[in-house]
Amino acid sequence: MLMKKICLFVAAVLFTLTTFSQTIPVPNLKKAPSFGVSFFFKDFATPDAINSTSLAHVLGTGAWSKLKDMNVGASFSYYKGLTNNIDFAANLGGSYTTYPFPAASGKARPNSDGFLLEADANMHFKLLTDNYFAVPYFSAGLGLSMYTGTYFAAYMPFGVGMQFRLGGNTFVNLQWDYHVRVTDLANYNFQYSLGIVAPFN
Repeated sequence: MLMKKICLFVAAVLFTLTTFSQTIPVPNLKKAPSFGVSFFFKDFATPDAINSTSLAHVLGTGAWSKLKDMNVGASFSYYKGLTNNIDFAANLGGSYTTYPFPAASGKARPNSDGFLLEADANMHFKLLTDNYFAVPYFSAGLGLSMYTGTYFAAYMPFGVGMQFRLGGNTFVNLQWDYHVRVTDLANYNFQYSLGIVAPFN
């Protein structure tokens, strides 16, 4: 008799949960197709110093590059939510820089600044959904670069960021990226960006 009551109780609970989940669906909080504009600072010197010595040495000696010593650039982005917590982002950015080719590439460092064009596709993995004011996230992707229209390279951007909701579906993003070298002509660099994202409609 006791076992029969337990089974009836479990069945009633399961029926209630099933009915509840059907009547109150999970809200759709996927990011609408959106356009973004951002400005960034590109830092080649700090990753080079870390690779030559160590992170502890760079932090201990204050060798981390200052913003005034970095190259400034701008980028345009396309965003689209794949799930409530995952966004797809495609970026196209440009900056003028004296690109420091890796020693292993056999290319000499240019004598003057040239235009660096970078395009990458990323996945943003958000720890919260877009209905929160502040949403931390991390990202990973794959990118291609072209320097002075002559030198082509591939890299992998890995980053962390914070998304702030201004209202509606408009957001401000603060992001730090580490561009990891994939091909010989690419070089490690940090990128610090500030941008705004808003839906097309």
